[in-house]
Amino acid sequence: MKKITTIIATIIFCWSCQTEKPNYLIANSLEFTYSNGWSGGVSLMITRDGILNYNQNEIHGETNKATYYKDTLNSQTIDSINIFLSKLKKGKIDSVYDENCADCGMYIFRIEYPDTILKSTITGIHNIDNELSKLAKYLLRKKPNLENRIDTCADFKTTNYLKPPPPLRPN
Repeated sequence: MKKITTIIATIIFCWSCQTEKPNYLIANSLEFTYSNGWSGGVSLMITRDGILNYNQNEIHGETNKATYYKDTLNSQTIDSINIFLSKLKKGKIDSVYDENCADCGMYIFRIEYPDTILKSTITGIHNIDNELSKLAKYLLRKKPNLENRIDTCADFKTTNYLKPPPPLRPN
C-alpha cells in the first residue's frame, strides 16, 4: 500500500510541477482603439507573446488624462483572440465601415500579421455587427488588473485617434 501511495504521490507531484507551454498570437501585434465619440476611450496593443499595453484616456475640453497598464494575457485569452484573428485573416474586411454620424463611437484596428497588415475603422459601432466589432467587444471586456498600473506613457499608431488636436495659437 505504501508503494502505491508513493507512486501516486510522485505522479501527482510531477504533473503539478509542469509549467504551462507559452502561447502566442498568430499576429505579430494587435492594436485597437475605442473612442466613445465624446469624452475618451481605450487604446491597447497586444504583442505576439501576449503582453498587453493598455491606455485608458479621458478627454474633457483641453485636458487629456490617461491611465496606463501593462499585463500578460493568459493562454485561454490568447486562444480566444487567435480564433478572431483567424476569421479576420480569412474573411474579407473593409478598411472603413462608416455610419456617417456625429459623435459616434469608433473602433480602430491595426493588426500586423507576418505577411500582411489589416487596418480597419468602424464608425457608428452600435449599428455594425461583424467579426471586427465582436473582437472589439471581447477586447473591451478584457481589462487589465488594476494592480498592473504603470507610470510609463505608451502610445500606439491607433492612439492618435483619441487625442484632441492641439489648440490653435493666436498669430
